Parts: sequence; structure tokens; C-alpha cells
Amino acid sequence: MGAACKVLPFRDTVAEFRAMAHKALDDLIDNLEASFQEQPAPTLMELSERLQENRAGFLAATMKATIERLFPDYVDQVSMECPVCSKMLQRKRFESKQISTLQGKFVLRRPYFYCNRCKCGFSPLDEILQLAEELHQHDIQKRITDLAARMPYEEAAHVFQELTGIAVGNHFAHDTLNAVAQSATAERVIPNAEEISRRIEEATTPGAELPILAVG
Repeated sequence: MGAACKVLPFRDTVAEFRAMAHKALDDLIDNLEASFQEQPAPTLMELSERLQENRAGFLAATMKATIERLFPDYVDQVSMECPVCSKMLQRKRFESKQISTLQGKFVLRRPYFYCNRCKCGFSPLDEILQLAEELHQHDIQKRITDLAARMPYEEAAHVFQELTGIAVGNHFAHDTLNAVAQSATAERVIPNAEEISRRIEEATTPGAELPILAVG
């Protein structure tokens, strides 16, 4: 949608990303500095828990830096063509969105465009990244849906937080699983007549009974 993503020279892109990642790593080390001065030294479990607590900030900063280096034109986009009426639009403002992923939380600033003719707003960066409208992104939604399908919502939310350090709440688990169920309509789940006939023909041998199509 809109401007094509301009590819920066590989060496420049990697160098800038490396600098951003080093800054995030320095912040992580600063947060762990006290561990090197403790007496007695922390146990393996204590070190693991501290790294678990602090790694989200490092990984989130790294992910944000990756986005900024991979999609610089979308991050700073100033104009685009309206996908509905083809009118050329100028950036109206920047809008910030808090993003929650398995790698941590960060705030992403996205260019926002609005077409007065179509009465529609657009954030091209959202589309190129396939952002979910919700705070928690698709990677989290997939994991919590898998858990919520196997255990009560409250337990699923608790287990997910214990494993990842990310609090989602049992209501989120409930709503996410329901959204998946609602999208699984009969039209999507049940093959059309042509596909059913094809499968029957493939599965049937001379003299054998026709397979039964069961719909739960």
C-alpha cells in the first residue's frame, strides 16, 4: 500500500542495527550489574529468573530496531495513494501503538493517513507488518489459543504467564479462542460439493462402501 519499501545498502543497514542492538544489550547488562557484586553469588535459578525478567526489554528493543531498519520508508512515510479512490494523500500525523509480542513490549510510531473523500484512515506500516488490532500480537494469540483449547481460560492465562512472563488475563484467553471459533464457519470447515466428490472418488475402490462425511 502506498510507497514501495526502499532497500538501504546492506552494510549500512547492518551497522545501524548492530549499534541499536548493542545499546539494548548495554541496558540489559546495566540491569544485571548488581548480580556480579552479590555475596554469595546468585544461584543458577536466581540468575535464570533475573535474565527472564530483563530479557524482554532487550528483545523488544532489538525487534523495534529491526522494524525500523527493515521498513524505513514505511516508518517515515510522508505520502501514499488512497487504495480506494487513488487520491494522493499526505501524512496526517504519527500515531503510537503499544505492541506486545513474545519478545516483549514496545511502542511503535506509525504514519497515519486519512482520505476525506472516502472517509477512511490508513496505516500502511500496520498492513506491511500484519499487526493485530489488539495489544497482544498474533504470536501471543496463537500460543494462548492453543492453551485455552486444552484447559480452563484462567488456568491457561496462568500457565502462559508462568512460561513466558507475559500477563494476558483469562478474559483475553476467552475472547481469543472465541474469535477463532467464530471464524471457523461451516463454509470454511466443510468442503464444497466438488471437493467432497473428489475426495470420495479418491478414497473409493471398486466394491468398497462410500466414505461417510461427518460434520460435528
